[in-house]
Amino acid sequence: MKHLRVFILLIAIVSLTSCNVIEETDSSKGVSIPERSQLFTVKGYSDTNKTLKLEAAEWVNEDDTKRIEELELQGIWPLYFPNGYAIVRYEGEEFDYLLNNSTKVALLNAVQPEASTIDELIKKAKGPDDFLCYFVVENGIVVEAVEPYTA
Repeated sequence: MKHLRVFILLIAIVSLTSCNVIEETDSSKGVSIPERSQLFTVKGYSDTNKTLKLEAAEWVNEDDTKRIEELELQGIWPLYFPNGYAIVRYEGEEFDYLLNNSTKVALLNAVQPEASTIDELIKKAKGPDDFLCYFVVENGIVVEAVEPYTA
């Protein structure tokens, strides 16, 4: 388990320290996900610190046999792919990141993400349900947040 945490932390650090944001579109859903983003489960928001509480997650497609084998070797098995993908949640791998007024936000409206406000993201983060979101983080500050379609 210790090796898994170190591995996940390294992935998060490498993913989150990138400054380039190149858009990639999933044409089947029209969802624009920043290429150098990391998937997290949004667990809450702190008014005091103005931070989102995030838990590391990973989107795994059922045809990514190499990654599935790696996860299996780490004891993360079985994975279920009812819609062609599985979401792996790394409980205990939590991060707190700041929001600022220039953070770009796109939250789901039906099945498409659309431009949203930071206030809408905060309201959703304070809500009763956790949700998945891709984040681009620079120097501990969320610069972009995109909620993916998950059906």
